[in-house]
Amino acid sequence: MKRLIGSMREGEWGGPVETPAGYVIVKLIDRKPRRLKSFDEVKEEIKSIILSERVRRELTNWLRKQRKEADIRIIEPNLR
Repeated sequence: MKRLIGSMREGEWGGPVETPAGYVIVKLIDRKPRRLKSFDEVKEEIKSIILSERVRRELTNWLRKQRKEADIRIIEPNLR
């Protein structure tokens, strides 16, 4: 029987749950109360997310430009 981790108590087992990697069985060892993280705790993660989004956007634009400007000709008749 599947158990959602949110409904489990400490020390309780849950699963088996099918994942893309196979089946997993989990045990809830510790539960910590929710809290908001301070900016200093998440600053590097935010920088990383912004940088990866910028890189993805720039790469997409660059690839679009390369495809538009590419001059590709098929010379071999069997490849047409």
